[in-house]
Amino acid sequence: MENDKEDETMDRLIGNEELIRYGYILEDWDVNIRFREFYEWHKVAISDFIEWKDSVIRKYKNILYEEAELKEDESIEKIEAFKQKIRSMLNTM
Repeated sequence: MENDKEDETMDRLIGNEELIRYGYILEDWDVNIRFREFYEWHKVAISDFIEWKDSVIRKYKNILYEEAELKEDESIEKIEAFKQKIRSMLNTM
């Protein structure tokens, strides 16, 4: 039984796009917790109540990955592009 679980886990990891691109995987439960915290902050910061869709969580997950890749001395163009992605996510909420 133990080997079956190990093989199943390995099959899930082999070829995983997130693992190949970023070197790690954000689990859905972790993204959901982070998004819920962000959403609660957003509701307080922006007085308008906004409903969100599952597609927004996927965009948020991609933003988390990209944020981890940004460096302190990143170019202004790259930082502005990152900010635009955040604005785009907020506009789709």
